Amino acid sequence: MLISATWLSSFLGDELPPPERTAELVTGLGLEVDGIEEVGAHTRHVRVAEVRSVAPHPNANRLRIVRIFDGERELDIVCGAPNVPDPGGKVAFAPVGTELPGGLRIEAREIRGVPSAGMLCSEAELDLGPDENGILVLEPDAPAGRPLAEYVPGAHDVIFELSVTPNRPDALGHVGVARDLAAKLACPLRLPETIGFGEVAEQPDLVTLEAPDACGRYFGVALEGAKVGPSPLEARVRLHRLGLRPISAPVDITNLVLLEWGQPLHVFDRERLKGGVVRVRRARGGERIEVLDGRTLTLCEDDLVIADAEDPVALAGIMGGAASAVQSDTTRLLLEAAWFRPAIVRKAARRHQIASDSSHRFERGVDHGFGLERAAARAFDLLRAWTGARPVARCEVRGEVPATPRIRFRARRCTRLLGISVSVDEAQEILGRLGVAVERESGGDLVCAPPTHRPDLQREVDLFEEVLRLKGLDAIEARSVVPSKPMAAAMPNLPRRLRRGAQDALAARGLLEIVGWAFRPDADFAFLDDVVPPARRVRLKNPLREEPTVMRPHLLPGLLAAASNNAARGARRIRLFEVGRVYTWPAGDGPNHVAGPVRLGEDDRLADERQMAGVLVGVPSGDVDVLRGVGDVCLHVLERLGYTGSTSAPPPGPLAGFHPGLVGAVRLADGRWIARYGAVHPDLVAAYDLGGWTLAYGEIDLWALGPPEVRKARPIPNQPGSSRDLSLAVPPRVHAAEIRDWILTWAQGRDGAVRLDIGDAGEPPVEVVEEYRGEGGEFEGGRRAVLFRLHYRADGRTVRDDEVDALHETLVAALLAAFGDDPRGPLRRR
Repeated sequence: MLISATWLSSFLGDELPPPERTAELVTGLGLEVDGIEEVGAHTRHVRVAEVRSVAPHPNANRLRIVRIFDGERELDIVCGAPNVPDPGGKVAFAPVGTELPGGLRIEAREIRGVPSAGMLCSEAELDLGPDENGILVLEPDAPAGRPLAEYVPGAHDVIFELSVTPNRPDALGHVGVARDLAAKLACPLRLPETIGFGEVAEQPDLVTLEAPDACGRYFGVALEGAKVGPSPLEARVRLHRLGLRPISAPVDITNLVLLEWGQPLHVFDRERLKGGVVRVRRARGGERIEVLDGRTLTLCEDDLVIADAEDPVALAGIMGGAASAVQSDTTRLLLEAAWFRPAIVRKAARRHQIASDSSHRFERGVDHGFGLERAAARAFDLLRAWTGARPVARCEVRGEVPATPRIRFRARRCTRLLGISVSVDEAQEILGRLGVAVERESGGDLVCAPPTHRPDLQREVDLFEEVLRLKGLDAIEARSVVPSKPMAAAMPNLPRRLRRGAQDALAARGLLEIVGWAFRPDADFAFLDDVVPPARRVRLKNPLREEPTVMRPHLLPGLLAAASNNAARGARRIRLFEVGRVYTWPAGDGPNHVAGPVRLGEDDRLADERQMAGVLVGVPSGDVDVLRGVGDVCLHVLERLGYTGSTSAPPPGPLAGFHPGLVGAVRLADGRWIARYGAVHPDLVAAYDLGGWTLAYGEIDLWALGPPEVRKARPIPNQPGSSRDLSLAVPPRVHAAEIRDWILTWAQGRDGAVRLDIGDAGEPPVEVVEEYRGEGGEFEGGRRAVLFRLHYRADGRTVRDDEVDALHETLVAALLAAFGDDPRGPLRRR
């Protein structure tokens, strides 16, 4: 939300502090100021000049020599604009030395042999508006020599950028911000004077309300004899400074009132309304309307529309229709000012994927009382003044509006809750400044009725917050609080520790973190149909766009999309990770099925969430080493988090997203499966335009970890060990991790002076060193060569080679025998 300091000063006068202090006050009031920008400082040097004469340029047909008077002297200016006014007209003159927006510095120079002592400027050149088709022509009564910044309010201004929270719709207009500042500064608020339309004749059939539950109040005012043209310069400058494009006087008036009061309005071309009347009704299923942004919408029965005698002409609270829009030849107008139920507007805006300034305010709840009346009267007065229109009829209809709550305020409870002393008199005075109607009971409590522009004030604690806002957080004294007894150290939050630990561990391995959208298209998860069928996916009922429509049940599609973007931009390798949540409905009979521990109340309607860590590594070649690298990364993460894991063959079941023959798993010491890793399925690689890349993916279920195990220290060996390499020809369906686990199990059941143990550099007892795949010969049928390294050690002495050889050969013989009858194929020693 952009707020103009010049506009605020029109409500507060000299009471408005300097910009920096104003920003502090506004932020302290809960309307955080994100930025302050001074605009139009150059207009202090631009002058109003009077045209004295206009003569043709002797050396250029399209140029003219304009003699102007700048309040002190006459000067000749060479100008090529087609709209130079006749003598006596007023223009904006930038003298020599002026620096215009964009860095253009005005210098004295000759143009085709004629000296020019400055420049006559357009709106665009002065950054006062978008018009660049000619110079800026001012009103005839503009005083020559006066700085433009003084003549045009807002030409030189300070713009505040505010972050307005959803509970403060009243602050989405300058009056709302000024009202808060006036209450804080305890100064009067000067609102614009209005005449209003109270004397205009009523026409009961001008507006018909057929949906009183959706529209609480609707003003319609008909005017005739309008002349549509540009708005006054001051209004155009205000709109431009606040990011809106001036269009025409009727449209600009609705935008100005929107920015002033936070109240959306609309003006129809009444000539284009069938019957010249409007009806506030629900849409008929299948009705269509072309709105102002050019889209044609198909409406449903839940939509609220403004219709003429036959067809919809506006989507209520969101956007007007193109068929009834004000044109340059419009002479008959119908002004709309209304209050629509926020939920109705919010759902329709989401359903049709429209986000407008109007819907932004109606969704949050605009004023249905004084603010609506004053906004309508303000627009009515401006329409009469700027277009010359005369009112011919008016109509007001009423539906259901929120009831005004009556809230009991107890000063003693306020003091206890805020930690500062608040007396009844002080609370009454502060709340009165905020427009709250206060009645004092005999017991000292206050009964409060919030104003209609504050729909967020519903409870006693809301009023406490208002008191604190005006007193200021600085009013809370800092106090030292000493506990009465020793307190146990707070236990760290385990899920947070695991998440941050995983992020740190993955970043330490040189991977780059992405933060993907939790919402993705349903088609991205077709590969999960056997694991998470479509019925278990969490779908959005009101997506902001047609896609995405589901909350992600898997991290892989987001990582693949990021990898595709990187590859398309010339990345030589992919090293990405994401730590985030995935969502599914529990397995069972639908979204409300309770699986596992009994879930109570609202939790029955919540989806299951799991915190996962996903890793995607890839190279543009057939290098399968990336597979082992991802397994190592998973083990590294678990090690950093305090868990001992080991790689193994994956558990039985579907392997969604993985290449069927290139997948492994990680188990904890207690046997729980905690991670999977492997090659990404070729179909997914192709779907994301990553053909030619070798991609490996790994994921760790962080929420399945539980508290970390207690590590037991063991002495570092002080005697050298010995190692032996074992190369095996392995059938395609036998995993290297399965062989390694068999070796470790066999070794644990043997007694003797020599044993399998850690290596001299701390290596695990059995290492999978490398894997090689070839064609023909011993690689027939998909066999591959896997190299294992086994480390041997003896207690308290150096192990002898003959001891190691004997144990090693015994182990190999037992291993080959164990797998000799395996239906997947026997192992062969190479």
